[in-house]
Amino acid sequence: MEAFPHDDSALPIKDLDLDGETIPTQGSLGLLWEITTDTFTFSVPTVIKPFTRRGVLSTVNSVFDPLGLLAPVTIQGRALLRELTSELSDWDTPLPEDKLANTFNESSVQEFVVGVYLNPQTNSVAIPTKCFIAGDDDPNVYRVEVSCGHAVDPISLTEWCRIRISEGHFKFHCPALTYDTNRTCGKEWSYVEVRRNALLSVEEWQFFEEKLAILSASSYCEYKQCPRCGSYVERKDETNISVICLICMANDGIPFKFCWQCMKEWKGPGPCSDKCDNEGCINIQLEILKNCDTKTLPYSNIRNCPKVRACPTCGLLIEHQDKCKYLMCIRCHVEFCFACLNTKAICSESSEYSRYCAIPVATRQTSIPVWNCTEN
Repeated sequence: MEAFPHDDSALPIKDLDLDGETIPTQGSLGLLWEITTDTFTFSVPTVIKPFTRRGVLSTVNSVFDPLGLLAPVTIQGRALLRELTSELSDWDTPLPEDKLANTFNESSVQEFVVGVYLNPQTNSVAIPTKCFIAGDDDPNVYRVEVSCGHAVDPISLTEWCRIRISEGHFKFHCPALTYDTNRTCGKEWSYVEVRRNALLSVEEWQFFEEKLAILSASSYCEYKQCPRCGSYVERKDETNISVICLICMANDGIPFKFCWQCMKEWKGPGPCSDKCDNEGCINIQLEILKNCDTKTLPYSNIRNCPKVRACPTCGLLIEHQDKCKYLMCIRCHVEFCFACLNTKAICSESSEYSRYCAIPVATRQTSIPVWNCTEN
């Protein structure tokens, strides 16, 4: 709320101490908005009306819901009203009990409200404006309770984990908001727990296992597949591209040395940091950085910025898409400026996403940064 101009604030909070006082509930479009929890609150009458045409009309219209957030439940009452209109029944004649049973069963307004959203102290309903994971605000969806105490739909959990993996994450933390503090829960879920609760097919299970293993390994070491035996080899000396496969040496009795750069059997003296004697041995990543196109960055309009950069922290090559100048590396998860190559924390001290950096655009990179994972 401190980010909004003082003149734009509602009267009850113009002179409010945001650090020490409780923020009052605000009215918006006829609804009550709880600012601290970012929820819309609905007043729910608890008086039980007679099950007549007049009583149904009064009950359905007693909930003011202009945005239709309660429509999955109130639509049942409105459908009943439409049916009663065609029957021309008297306004105060009791309706058959079968209509009550068929219309308001396990998804009745009362059960929906009391079981999911009702605050018994205020007789009000709170609908979060931000959902936990997409789909989890549907009371008819079965959910499982995870170790942190929150509940999640298994299908939504599967899709959410797939997105996290595609973004380069191999650890899963609960994204649920705790409504007393409006902060994310953040408790880590083990992969065993995720695998047990998510609806994974055999193919999805294999995909998750393989991707998580690769992401986890790449966070702690640099590795590639041996061009002879196909086993994974770790390069411990980032300045030497001459690497020995221990598996080949164990199987054949003689060391097999290959080039980390061109992935061919090693030729020439070693150790070496730039290239071997194989024809065409070049650093493809450096060639990309050298020959890539330039572009104008959106929002900030910074011109002649190379379209591809190596992450200044871990060296991962990243191509700029239609975003602002600040990008998050999917491998080391460090956010940096695509123009000046400083971290966002440093660049944003004198700039922002829509402005030029305090220093000129960094020139094309001529080396790949080496990531020391133990320092992160």
